[in-house]
Amino acid sequence: MKNHSPAKRMHFPVHPSELLQHLSCDVWLDGVGRGWDDVALRGVSCEPASVYMHLRSHTVIAYVDGAPRVARRFGGREIAARVAPGELAFKDCGTGSEWSWDGPSSAIQVYLSPHLLQSVVAEIHGPNAGAWCLRDCVQARDDEVLGLVHAIAREAATDEPGSNLMMKSLAQQLAVRLIRRHAEPAPQSPARAGFDMVRRRKIASFIASNLAAPLPVATLASQENLSVDRFTRLFRDTF
Repeated sequence: MKNHSPAKRMHFPVHPSELLQHLSCDVWLDGVGRGWDDVALRGVSCEPASVYMHLRSHTVIAYVDGAPRVARRFGGREIAARVAPGELAFKDCGTGSEWSWDGPSSAIQVYLSPHLLQSVVAEIHGPNAGAWCLRDCVQARDDEVLGLVHAIAREAATDEPGSNLMMKSLAQQLAVRLIRRHAEPAPQSPARAGFDMVRRRKIASFIASNLAAPLPVATLASQENLSVDRFTRLFRDTF
């Protein structure tokens, strides 16, 4: 399946099902929207590109083909490496960033829900362990993670009975391995005076429902009965 629509910047975290609205690629394995609990995946092939990505899911990327230089810019810094098949990248759901690669490449992207990772953290470290995050990187080696990614991909390519149960088992195994080797307690950040959760969801839903048309800040501000300046400050503190 080809997706060569122009890439668009993600202004707020999106679900993996929405990713193809922002990323131009060929999809050769689609395991999104299959009804599996807490896990989804895609196999994609991409030409050189640069795109801003912010997903609601933790993402594990297994490079399959190509050897591009991959760079990721976020928080005022850049991490970059020339990658090879069999290597991995990790992206925490809490960070948006600019990704770029200078050559054609293919990869399997596995998306794990924050709920799954946090529930496994609680099982391992106790209910008071607090929030954990993946350590963001563009190049890593871990044969166990790689094997689990390919096992998930093989399961997605079949139509065997018990698929949901198998995916749940593989996703939990992957989460355990990530927590053991590639995750850490999330840093504590000072409280921000942004929108509360109810208003945040309302704003995100309104934006998602109106992506096809221009959406001025004044329109968003009017939805919350706020001035443009006040809405802008709260929006920046929230998203």
